[in-house]
Amino acid sequence: MPDPRPKTAPEATAGGSTPTPDTSNQPTQPTQPGLVDHIPRQFGRYRILDRIGQGGMGSVFKAHDEQLDRVVALKVPFLGNDGEEARQRFFREARSAATLHHPNVCPVYDVGEFRGMPFLTMAFVEGKGLDRVVKDTTVTPSQAAILVRKVALAMQVAHDKGVIHRDLKPSNVLIRPDGEPVIMDFGLARREGDKASEGLTRRGDVLGTVEYMSPEQLDGDLGAVGPLADVYALGVMMYEVLAGRRPFSGTATQVMVAIMLKPPPPPSEARPGVPPRLDEICMKAMAREQGERYPSMAALAADLSEFLRSARSGVAAGPAGAADAPPRPSAATRPVEVTVVAKGSGRTRPDFEVVERDADVPVSTPSGQKKKRKSAKRQKEAEKKAANVPLIAGGIIGAAVLVAVLVIALRPSKSPPAPAVASGDPPPAAPANDPPRTGGTLAPQGGKGNAAAPKINVPQGASPPDTPAAKTERAAPRVRDEETALAVGDRKDIAVPLDRGGYRGPFTIELAGSQELRVAPRGPITVKAGEGPPTLAVMLMGEPAGGAAQLAITATPTEPAGATPITGTVTIRTTPSPCVRVLDVGEPVGAMAFTPDASVALVGVDRPVAKGEKLDKADHAIRVLDLVGGKTLPPLTGHTGPVLGLLMTAEGKYALSVGGDETVALWDLANGRRVLASPRQSLRVVAAGLSPDAKRAVVAYPGVMMRIDMEKFQSVGQPIKTGPLTGLDSPEAVLALAVSSDRKALAGGIDGKLFLLEATDKGKPKPLTGLKEAVRVAAFSSEVGVAATGSGGVLRVGKLQPGAENLVTVWDTASASARWTAASHTAPVVCVAFSSDGSLLASGDEGGEVRVWAAADGKAVGAFKGHAGRVAALAFAPDGKTVLSGSTDRTVRTWRLP
Repeated sequence: MPDPRPKTAPEATAGGSTPTPDTSNQPTQPTQPGLVDHIPRQFGRYRILDRIGQGGMGSVFKAHDEQLDRVVALKVPFLGNDGEEARQRFFREARSAATLHHPNVCPVYDVGEFRGMPFLTMAFVEGKGLDRVVKDTTVTPSQAAILVRKVALAMQVAHDKGVIHRDLKPSNVLIRPDGEPVIMDFGLARREGDKASEGLTRRGDVLGTVEYMSPEQLDGDLGAVGPLADVYALGVMMYEVLAGRRPFSGTATQVMVAIMLKPPPPPSEARPGVPPRLDEICMKAMAREQGERYPSMAALAADLSEFLRSARSGVAAGPAGAADAPPRPSAATRPVEVTVVAKGSGRTRPDFEVVERDADVPVSTPSGQKKKRKSAKRQKEAEKKAANVPLIAGGIIGAAVLVAVLVIALRPSKSPPAPAVASGDPPPAAPANDPPRTGGTLAPQGGKGNAAAPKINVPQGASPPDTPAAKTERAAPRVRDEETALAVGDRKDIAVPLDRGGYRGPFTIELAGSQELRVAPRGPITVKAGEGPPTLAVMLMGEPAGGAAQLAITATPTEPAGATPITGTVTIRTTPSPCVRVLDVGEPVGAMAFTPDASVALVGVDRPVAKGEKLDKADHAIRVLDLVGGKTLPPLTGHTGPVLGLLMTAEGKYALSVGGDETVALWDLANGRRVLASPRQSLRVVAAGLSPDAKRAVVAYPGVMMRIDMEKFQSVGQPIKTGPLTGLDSPEAVLALAVSSDRKALAGGIDGKLFLLEATDKGKPKPLTGLKEAVRVAAFSSEVGVAATGSGGVLRVGKLQPGAENLVTVWDTASASARWTAASHTAPVVCVAFSSDGSLLASGDEGGEVRVWAAADGKAVGAFKGHAGRVAALAFAPDGKTVLSGSTDRTVRTWRLP
């Protein structure tokens, strides 16, 4: 019978890619006849709809994923004569791309092989290649800066994860209908430090598209090809978007020589009107020497952000340090004309709309107005004295001239209103590392209702010399960049680092986090006027690449409409922790079981039922989780009540379920179907044990135990009354049952009684003594004659209450004696599991603690805390380095052993 675990392509990893079942040996039943590029229409679980692209590495098809009912892009490479090397490079693309999660990077869904052909599926994105956009339209400089900035920020995320694209070019950037760029095709991508990948490309190999390759890439020096090669390629893309053509043209050899030997002309020579500052940014990104380029994509994005802010405020950005350019006023002294219009009336605090522009005349400030008023007062006093003192004709004329000059000089200037600017450029979104805008926002200066306030000229970013900034400016809102530390599996409340500044209106906050983060609420979040920053519950679900996860925060003021969003980033550094991954099951857990190799989890859902609510079989289905690929497999349906217990055979081929509908079912996991099911019985099942070969079972009902031949699904021998064994006439006299490979059964009682009996037909039960409190769980090792139990709690007033002992015990069943006992748990032990070789034992308690022991002598190996509910399942990974635990807190945790 085939193994039920999903098989993956040999090169696929758990780094975010989703393994696909290997169907290479299964016959294909196409729903449509015919082939597409020699590819069958029915390609495994994917039905090919159309070919949407073809390139040097292969074809891309639009396909329908029939398992998940969604449209995807399916890529099938052409291996040619270099088959194995191309195959490895193709799977490397999947490993690299699958680690990236960013709105401007196309996500990878699945990777695998079908009939010997490797394939990859990714999101199907509607849009147009940037190369076509550049060919068909003229992109304005500001639009080009916005687009390149977004690509740079997305590539910075890739570089932070150690992924280098190596083939950035316009045809690999798709522009969606909403204008957002999406980076595609990490076909030549590699991870820094990936020795296996490096082996595929030898020194002297030239990989990529020549026109966009950096000098070190053309030189074939793989060790020198890092993130700066992508910076160079993005500089060439920026050049092409600005100029409408590439910096170099000709044959491949001519282009290579030009890249290595001579700098290109600036984009403005090909398209006049390109701002000098964009010329400078583009040429710096394309510098031949790595030390002269931008040191990172983030640095490139920061300069583009500064250009966009300058362009938005109407300031022409020229090349820094140009010798022939006249010096411009600094940001602290540059005049900006600001019109403040008060809106609203009555007692409600008015809102203010601020319009700003550079002024061409000297400005007057509130402190300057104060000086005017003092000068005017002195003028009037001088006039009064002059009227009372006899003057000669010349003196009178001189005084009159002086008064006229003062009146003209002190009269408020009337500047024309700021002209409306028509532009097709979208307003740039401030990046996380942008400094806040502080100039030009004023505090209320009086006025009621809709009365217009006067225009006041204020230097942007500065205050008058004799007036505090707080009295003349209202700082713009901003989202601060912050950093915190968190261990995997831990939860932390983080206040959104939002500074309102002078803005008191409402915000809309959107969140975008790394895949390792779980954030509640997920957003968007509405922050009402005057409210403080909201608090987020952040949980780190796995170890992020590079040791840090990113939470991007975008806050958009909703008044006035169309306000520019402000952004910031919370960087979450990973602190050392034995927990390496947390998987959210998502539904209430009633029972759980793992396959012995910890690759698949079965989950019995215990969902609360409202009064009068009717549930069907789907509501009581057993969920099947692929723990390696991180996806949900088809459920097991058949029970009409909650699943209260789940057992797995040692090989992981079969599972036994105990239902609240008073039935027991045996499942063939390889085929996902129910093999046997008992009829509904008059007695509910209290506990059950299943032999490793799934041929024998022992089932406990209130007051009686039955041996079951699972092949015939019939009882064997006489029923065993539990009252005489335990000395209790309790419905739940037996709580724990396990069956060994040699068909021995271990039965644990609520009063601490433990018995060994034959699972066949006859034989008297043999007591195992030494326990005083309720035996809650039992399990056999792969080593014949070795078993373990977990115990704790005493029966009081018909209910189990906490006791004084919470024990883990390993037994020698041949001698009916205990090998060792440990009393380290602080709550009743309710789950135990041996490793596949029997060398380790894991135990879990009602409080959520997991402990690992050396099975031979009981020496403590590790203790792990993190679950917030009862431990429901335990299993060891095949490598013996990690242990998995499932809990009623709806999570599965992976723990690294010391």
